[in-house]
Amino acid sequence: MAKPKKSAAPTERRDVAALPIPAVDPQSALGAAKTIAKRLADRATRARLDALPADALDPKYASGFSVLVAAAEASSAAYVSAESTESDARVPLSLVNDATRLRTRLFSLVEYHLGDNVEVARELAAIRSGQGYADLASDLLALATLVDNNVAELKVDRRKYTPTDVADARRFAADIQTARVGGQRATTRSAGRAWAAAFHALREAHDELLAAGRFLERKRPDVNERWPSLFVSVGSPKKKPTKKAADPVSPTGG
Repeated sequence: MAKPKKSAAPTERRDVAALPIPAVDPQSALGAAKTIAKRLADRATRARLDALPADALDPKYASGFSVLVAAAEASSAAYVSAESTESDARVPLSLVNDATRLRTRLFSLVEYHLGDNVEVARELAAIRSGQGYADLASDLLALATLVDNNVAELKVDRRKYTPTDVADARRFAADIQTARVGGQRATTRSAGRAWAAAFHALREAHDELLAAGRFLERKRPDVNERWPSLFVSVGSPKKKPTKKAADPVSPTGG
């Protein structure tokens, strides 16, 4: 019987200070992690995972996952709280305006063409609730990934898509983050490093459990919902009714 995929090499230990702040919505990512934690709490599911050979799934990932989720949740809350006290005054208004316009256009583009996909809809819900410049940067990175992963389908929308969208979104996000970090206090930088380290550990365990869980339940139609990704990963989203490729019209008229 085939085994779930394993990484070619163990995850390398990285300097905590060098870990980037996760470009994810913490609430959405932790929600996905908690869903997997519920799967692990099911005795039958846990027994099937524990029965896998150690070279397919290290037992430590299942046994320690709930602890990693709790640590990530606590560090995320601390970072968000510290960040909320920071001033965004150093971010140029022109950059904010350009980034916001791009965010609005890409959100509309993705929602119209990919909104029927469950994982995309969850990510869009998180983006819709974002506030502040930090969320604006994260939203742009998330939208850039969605567009990049589905460019073949999205590029037919000549009203809302341009070839430089992905690069522009990532550049605006980087510029916003650079401006904000320049004004951060030591407490916020420390909280950010703790959140990055906790997320890195959670992601390592999550990725292994995700591969194993989806392998074991690969015949279930709801396997992706039962074993959700911390990130959006779009395969073949549900198609909308056929539209004119040259000039698609958004339901909102945008």
